[in-house]
Amino acid sequence: MTDQAPKSMSLMAHAPALPFDLAYPILFYAAALQARGPPTTHDDGCNDDFSDQAHEPNPTHLISLLVALPPTNLDTDHASSHRTLQRILLPHLPWLSPAHASESCNLRILDWWRDHAPNWSPIPLHPIQLAIEQGHLPVIEWWWTYLSPQTHLRERVFARVLDAASQYGCVDILDFVGSHTLHPAYTHAAIDRAASVQVLDWWLERCIKDGWEPPRYTPRAFAHARMADNAKQWLDWWMDRAHGLGGWPFRLSDIVLHTVSAMGQVAALEWWKVRGPEAGIVFRVHDPNVNPDEEPQAVTASTLWYSHNALDAASSSGQLVVLDWWLHSGFTLAYSEAAITDAAWNGHDDVLRWWKRAIDEHGLERKLDSELAISYASSAGHTHVLDWLLDESGWPFEYNYDVVDFAAAEGSIHTLNWWWARRDRLEFRYSASALDRACQHSHWDVVEWFKDHALEPRCSETALDMVIQKGNIRILRLWESAGWPVKVGIAWERVLKLRARLGDDVFGFIQAWWQRQDLPM
Repeated sequence: MTDQAPKSMSLMAHAPALPFDLAYPILFYAAALQARGPPTTHDDGCNDDFSDQAHEPNPTHLISLLVALPPTNLDTDHASSHRTLQRILLPHLPWLSPAHASESCNLRILDWWRDHAPNWSPIPLHPIQLAIEQGHLPVIEWWWTYLSPQTHLRERVFARVLDAASQYGCVDILDFVGSHTLHPAYTHAAIDRAASVQVLDWWLERCIKDGWEPPRYTPRAFAHARMADNAKQWLDWWMDRAHGLGGWPFRLSDIVLHTVSAMGQVAALEWWKVRGPEAGIVFRVHDPNVNPDEEPQAVTASTLWYSHNALDAASSSGQLVVLDWWLHSGFTLAYSEAAITDAAWNGHDDVLRWWKRAIDEHGLERKLDSELAISYASSAGHTHVLDWLLDESGWPFEYNYDVVDFAAAEGSIHTLNWWWARRDRLEFRYSASALDRACQHSHWDVVEWFKDHALEPRCSETALDMVIQKGNIRILRLWESAGWPVKVGIAWERVLKLRARLGDDVFGFIQAWWQRQDLPM
């Protein structure tokens, strides 16, 4: 909606106000027509005023009716009518809500709520959040004015505005709230999630020029996702502006190198290595047997800790350039079995090849949980990883029942085919969990695969119980045609209670199937 009032609204604004008792029936009728759709003309020329035909509602006429309602001090009955308006009207016309008006910067609708519903007193956390996300300073100013008589409520509502404005890069909103608040409220999220160095500069200037206390922040401020596009610019700001000019300390933990490694931020890793010493910051691997807080302060104050999480995360997310950086960094390499197992789970055969080269050529320790890596790859359907582990890696190929059980649970037919095609080299192992989980997740094609391959139907009562409760008659047909034994734990009395949910047709099939199996009723 534009700020220019439509002609129909202009006329209504100068027309006599409708009586309150007449305006509401008209308003509700208009809302019903707008929500249900335009009249549909049938062949006989008749109109159906309650068509379900979809349409885009036109707010002009309804807004005209809203303007016709006079601002007044409503008595209890009228206040109740306004609550009825919110309950009946807004679900059908969400564009008329304060939240949508805040998101779209429609001050006219906000003005209507203020003028025509004096007993309307929301806690507008959501509308204000939407306005900040869209950068609508006029809406923030409107809510500030609206809440002025309710100082306590305004403080509560605006307690997180600075956090959100920082996150979405709204410097003008930061200026407004900062200049209107004696004791601004914010949390560590204001800095941790800041959208840009311009936002960070705003906070630094408030501290230097206005004497604000240095903002709270955590190590996440140095590992924020928004650093990905220009990590050097962010970190230079922290070194030269925050630390050098403002005296803000670096607050570090292993989450910093963990996060930048997972995100592939080689520039950030190199920055810490090259410029970190300017602030006395050194890399140090964290020994899980030692609590850093118990070590001498001289060691821990400017230490950039890291652990196996950094290399494990880089492997899991397929960051080969990060792995190369760590390998040639000169720092002690810390990693665990998760580096290989998570790479297998995510299908990164190139990462697995990197680890083999690093182990063979650089003498790194091979940390391998073969069963877990193969189970993960099988569960995720990464048969190319299974091929590499079996035929190229030269590593032990150890596995258990999980490899087929997980594939069946995921409905991965091509993984089942991979294991079946290699049964001359690898024992085809599975447990009752394979069919139990396939039935639980309605994978009828897995059940059919077991039937077509004449495999023993190992399962528990869970398999058919889940099939019956979900009304999966296709699996019941497959089971019956295969001639498999029937194991049912669910009682007929409970099946009867499923009739309304399953419908007569599905329930009728289950009842006939139940009788054919000669199960107790």
